[in-house]
Amino acid sequence: MVSPVKNIFKCFGCGKEGGPIEFVMAMENMSYDEAVKSLALEFGV
Repeated sequence: MVSPVKNIFKCFGCGKEGGPIEFVMAMENMSYDEAVKSLALEFGV
């Protein structure tokens, strides 16, 4: 489940949950640093 209003996600299958960085980490199999860099590049930060 993804809640854009609350800016969180929860997977009822594996139990993972968190915010945007944790979502990218889970979906793309990335480390924290890789996920932050990926989001920064995508959003021009």
